[in-house]
Amino acid sequence: KILQWIASYTNSLDFSSKQQLQLQLIAEEVIINIIQHGAATTIKVVITVETAVLNICFIDDSFPFNPLAVQPHKQVEKLADMTVGGRGIALVSALADHVYYQRQNGNNMLTVVKKLTK
Repeated sequence: KILQWIASYTNSLDFSSKQQLQLQLIAEEVIINIIQHGAATTIKVVITVETAVLNICFIDDSFPFNPLAVQPHKQVEKLADMTVGGRGIALVSALADHVYYQRQNGNNMLTVVKKLTK
């Protein structure tokens, strides 16, 4: 339901459909990774928009994990040599203008910043 809410919210913004899809992809990637790889009992999403800059903060109570500290996969020459998984944060970073991580009050907080255009 959280992904539906995010999609509904981003679709209500007066920004390009390309950026709306990018925001939804970012949210889906982060939330699915929290669910699949963490031990969170609670996930919160806080969205703020200020002067054409959208901040999405994903907060979870799982064990400490900074996804920005994970080493990226090496480039492969052949598609057949590519493994599944492990590229989500690289995708999020590529779609966002900035991505920040902090651990605060026993929570992981991943903030994604996206400058929006109409």
